[in-house]
Amino acid sequence: MKITKVEAYSLTLPIREEHIPFLNYGRREKLYTLIVKVFTDDGIVGLGEGVCNPFGARFLPTQGMALELIRSRLGPALIGEDPFKIRCIHAKMKEAIAGNLSIKGAFDMAMYDIMGKKLGVPVYDLIGGNSYGKTEFHYDVDLPIRPGFVNTPEAMAQKAEECVKKLGYKRWGIKLGLPGEPIEREIQRIRMVCEAIGPDIPLHMDPNTGWGLEKTIKILSAVRGCNISDVHQPVPSWDVEGLALLTQMFPEVPIIADESAFEGYFTEIIRRRAVNAIALKPFHAGGYYPTLQMIGACEQVGIRVYMNGLITTNVQDTATAYLALMLGPGNLSSPSTTILAGYETTTLQIKPPNLVKKGGIQVVGKRMVKISSDPGLGIIELNEDILKPELGVTVV
Repeated sequence: MKITKVEAYSLTLPIREEHIPFLNYGRREKLYTLIVKVFTDDGIVGLGEGVCNPFGARFLPTQGMALELIRSRLGPALIGEDPFKIRCIHAKMKEAIAGNLSIKGAFDMAMYDIMGKKLGVPVYDLIGGNSYGKTEFHYDVDLPIRPGFVNTPEAMAQKAEECVKKLGYKRWGIKLGLPGEPIEREIQRIRMVCEAIGPDIPLHMDPNTGWGLEKTIKILSAVRGCNISDVHQPVPSWDVEGLALLTQMFPEVPIIADESAFEGYFTEIIRRRAVNAIALKPFHAGGYYPTLQMIGACEQVGIRVYMNGLITTNVQDTATAYLALMLGPGNLSSPSTTILAGYETTTLQIKPPNLVKKGGIQVVGKRMVKISSDPGLGIIELNEDILKPELGVTVV
């Protein structure tokens, strides 16, 4: 089997107002993403997705930059290659361009989609199998409406109480860490939300690098009586020493590396056993192939892993869910086999039209998702009308 053609399309979709993330590095009102199709001489087409950034900030390229890199470098490097030779594929991509792991992750995803379709098995059977033995789940955690610091503590507490009591949420999360936010207000926000959701509902906190070491120590010391499930990346990505210190100081609260894990500090985290767990963004790390290597490294030193990601279309959402399916229950969250541990569905966070018409991971009921058992990613039909040729490139 050989790759004969590559197509890539930039796609911009509005995020539903209630899910617009306010992070300490900006408000994000739209999904800027890249959809790739990899064609083979067997007639099989692989599908992939890589998230972009309109400003080219942090770890994501702009859509225009991504398309040009595919047209001039990545696409030509992959023509004629065998999708099954995944190590060679990654070597070719590394030789063609440095970094840009989100673009490489889109092509990695497409290769696994091709392999699954050729062999007649779902992708999750290629990466370790279905550890749950079932395909319908409650999804684990939703971050709140108007995440984090954009609301008053009172408004956030009210929203949390509504969702927990009326919608049956079993875990709640808040975004925190706006630069300059007074420490007293952060503590008040956490305490009020914990009181609103009750002592039996664990609270996930995600400052997105925004607290720093000194502020984190003060906040975690002040909220020790709250039921905190974990804290995501409270310090800057480079501060692995800070993560290690927090892990030692607060053994009752899992400290999770997020940005650090895919911004060049993964090896140092492993060497120092700096955290309790790592939230891996598999398709910002370069795809399934490198992510499986990272999972193996974590398991060697006893660091837990769960899947994480940005808002995406159903394409990358599906691919990420398959890794959560492989990791199995009890990896970080509740060991219940009715919950796909750590998985955060983004399928409902994008305004219509949806890219995927049929297949992939689907929301099938109140806080329920169903995993496809079809070959490859299991995505059967796309809404091709929203993939505009004038916003894409073709390499043959």
